Amino acid sequence: FFTKFIRNNLKEKIIDLNGYELTYLPDSFGTLTNLEELDLTKNALTSLPDSFGNLTKLEDLNLSDNALTSLPDSFGKLINLKFLAIHGTEERESEITGKRGNKLKSLPDSFGDLINLETLFLNWNELESLPDSFGDLAKLHHLEIFKNKLVSLPESFGNLTELNSLNLAYNELESLPESFGNLTK
Repeated sequence: FFTKFIRNNLKEKIIDLNGYELTYLPDSFGTLTNLEELDLTKNALTSLPDSFGNLTKLEDLNLSDNALTSLPDSFGKLINLKFLAIHGTEERESEITGKRGNKLKSLPDSFGDLINLETLFLNWNELESLPDSFGDLAKLHHLEIFKNKLVSLPESFGNLTELNSLNLAYNELESLPESFGNLTK
């Protein structure tokens, strides 16, 4: 399936693989370097190949409702991303469908390299912390990171001064960084 698919889609800018029940992506997936929009929602991906970082033209990426527990270090190379959704599955839906959903526990340090990111959905994961580089996402306008296991936020969080919308509900936050006061929008 993948060999023919990749060969036939090398020049495509938009690919929708929503609901295909894919369990993996081959390393050759990273050769789809013209991609600007990619929807991999509702599959069963447990990981992404390191070559995923080669998709540097991506602006819109949806990885929601998979089974991801981590992201490759190369993820930070997706510097043109503006929209990113990696939310898990709502508990109610999970009970009905039997699907577990994404359960990211952490983000790679390179995540802060996504400097053009404007909208980010990380809901329904198991994130315990955010990398210090998270504050480098200076263009971020909309952030939803509710229903995780965050105990604290990095001091750099206060650098997200373009945030218009923030949802941190249902985490385990014990305190906020001093820099949180910089979020005045």
